[in-house]
Amino acid sequence: MAVAGPHSSAIAAPESFENFRPDPAFAALDRLKAADRALSRSHWRLENAEARARPTHGFWPSRLIAWRHYSAIGGREIEKARIEFLGHPGADLVRIEEEYHDAKKRYRAALRAGDDWDRRAGLTEVRSRAREAGKAFRRETRRLAQTQATTPAGAAAMIDFVARDMQTGDTEWHLPALKAAAVALRKMA
Repeated sequence: MAVAGPHSSAIAAPESFENFRPDPAFAALDRLKAADRALSRSHWRLENAEARARPTHGFWPSRLIAWRHYSAIGGREIEKARIEFLGHPGADLVRIEEEYHDAKKRYRAALRAGDDWDRRAGLTEVRSRAREAGKAFRRETRRLAQTQATTPAGAAAMIDFVARDMQTGDTEWHLPALKAAAVALRKMA
């Protein structure tokens, strides 16, 4: 059977579309773009809410602490610094462990100060939504990095998106996403 359109010549139509499956790369890219838009909106709302609260409550306290030559670390970075310090030749292990426990205590206090500021300013829910949007975005970046494109167009779309995103900074999901696209292209060859 031949199908003709107003701007095309007759082409052979496939016998059946039963085996047609859309390329999952496009759905993964759509989900990631939607998560990115949601993240941008939630951060915009948070920044505006913080700006309105600033005259009354001051600036939101930093959740980072200083430790030795690090001026602003938090979370897992504190543990990484501990391991680094313990690995120095001649390190005073007892002193480093004491400093580590003090750093963890100061970090927990910094977290509480941020939470307290949010409560006083009425921003707990706004910040929570921004954090959830960040988690959703990171989840979608991991999903894209694990997606196997099934068409050259899908692989090209992944590569194009990642290449443009890399201009804003390298993140952990870029390389796995490029590798997934390369694997998909090799399978198609």
